[in-house]
Amino acid sequence: MPSVVLIMEFRGKRLDCGVYSASSEEQLVRLGAPYEGDVAASVASVVEQVVGMKGTVVIDAAVSLPSERVSQRVLNLPFDDKRKLDEVAAFEAGESFLSEAHSIVLQATPLTDGKALVAAVDKEYLKSVLADIKGSGLDPTWVGLSLFSRHMLLPVGRNPDVTAAVVDEHSIAVVKGSMPRFFKELKDAGDVAMAMLAASAEGFVPEEVYAEKGAGAIAEKICPDVRYLDAIAEGCSGIEAMAIHYFRGIDGAINFRAGEFAHTAGAKR
Repeated sequence: MPSVVLIMEFRGKRLDCGVYSASSEEQLVRLGAPYEGDVAASVASVVEQVVGMKGTVVIDAAVSLPSERVSQRVLNLPFDDKRKLDEVAAFEAGESFLSEAHSIVLQATPLTDGKALVAAVDKEYLKSVLADIKGSGLDPTWVGLSLFSRHMLLPVGRNPDVTAAVVDEHSIAVVKGSMPRFFKELKDAGDVAMAMLAASAEGFVPEEVYAEKGAGAIAEKICPDVRYLDAIAEGCSGIEAMAIHYFRGIDGAINFRAGEFAHTAGAKR
């Protein structure tokens, strides 16, 4: 029986899911379910569809939380080691999120020039989501946000000296060298200009843009050199980015399965 990994993304009013072969790392099928705030119902619907694929065995799952549930800040934290960053962020970043440190789960990853991306999610919300997912028999080793994996969509062999942006209709990630440097959720057309001003202020001006199908109008506002991610279906860039990240290894990823929420068996990747 083929072993599969589920990559799930809460996106707007849908829960999208890619079912990937654990051996070939290829997407076997894309599934989905409506999402109106009931995590348990949406996950149960997806799992029921997977169970209907006779002969498959789910060995792991990864989940991208609803973007509105994850807060992010870029802070001056001059550490390259992620474990050290996570420890320091617990003491230094709480005030930046206007929340008591004990009420949120913080995760950090180094950027450049002594800065780090710090992401936070409400602890009680995370506890509830994990309970709802486990109710369907899943225990994901990775719970994060697909936005933080968008750089994985850049083609292998591209010139790392060229600053690039990866965009879809809802987000932008800017990559310089081999590392992501800037992330921004896009709520409307006006957010594109604001995002570019913020990225420029940090010294990151995209020279080329890689766009999901359907995001051409947004991409052209960033840079005239637009390259389309033709191999990725419209609306699937988040799932595909997380899948690539998962199979390459998630040791340095923003993963809220940490501390008291750490996966009991440890991350498989």
